[in-house]
Amino acid sequence: PSHDTNPPKITHFMLGEIRDKLRESGKKPATIIRYMAALNHVLNVARKEWGWLNRNPLEMVQKPKESKGNLRFLHKAEIERLVNASETIRSIPLKTIIMLALSTGARKSEILNIKLIDVDLVNRFISIHDTKNSESRQLTLKNDKIFNCIINHIKNYCNDNQTYLFEHSRTCSPIVTGK
Repeated sequence: PSHDTNPPKITHFMLGEIRDKLRESGKKPATIIRYMAALNHVLNVARKEWGWLNRNPLEMVQKPKESKGNLRFLHKAEIERLVNASETIRSIPLKTIIMLALSTGARKSEILNIKLIDVDLVNRFISIHDTKNSESRQLTLKNDKIFNCIINHIKNYCNDNQTYLFEHSRTCSPIVTGK
């Protein structure tokens, strides 16, 4: 953008009104927060790179409170259907991944990035290093069903040259799945 361009006058009052109109139109707080984040980026570029603003006016606009969401646990029948359905997919060891997630509460990214060296079958735990909060932790394998599932996975899918527990055979990197 040219410095000769007259930037529009944007005030925090205007941005607050837009936020309120979004709320009145039925948009949920999470959606409004995402819109505000995108606009915040644009206003920061206008301030830092283009010199159009002395201050980002959105910094003075309060964001709506986002709900914590619903905490829901699967029922026993749902777990059985999920595990049974996972057995029909042979291309990746989905059943082991699902069993590990259900028994430990680990995130998908944590599970897919487990290295074989971090699996301790003697003491029945897995060390997780790449966590969301950057703190290492251990997943215990006290449940015999998941412990045996991990052992069977290692016997059937892993080899001596492998780094990751769930490794793509051609790329030698962790299995990547869709969101």
